[in-house]
Amino acid sequence: MLPADGPDTLPAVVAALDRGRVVAVPTDTVYGLAARLDRPDGLAAVFAAKDRPPGLALLVLVGPWRQVHRVAADWPRSASSLAARFWPGALTVVVPVHPHLGPLLGGDRRTV
Repeated sequence: MLPADGPDTLPAVVAALDRGRVVAVPTDTVYGLAARLDRPDGLAAVFAAKDRPPGLALLVLVGPWRQVHRVAADWPRSASSLAARFWPGALTVVVPVHPHLGPLLGGDRRTV
């Protein structure tokens, strides 16, 4: 376990994610579990660690705009308008999932 504010924390977290490991990340209210989207083993480990049923989808956090197109099959103009107004911030946008991610995220496999 690394201290949250230590100088080696970020490189260690990136290395763990690169290896398909699960990491804990702080959110506004609780700590969440995270894995890289391109590491199916890591996503499966999140489901296992949370004892989460596959019918309950994982959420996806995005940072820069370019990440949206890696996870969404379609990004409607209305989503852009909302994101422009409220990001960065607590905004949930549900859009069609990119086909390569649907099976990995659980849920209905159609939305993210």
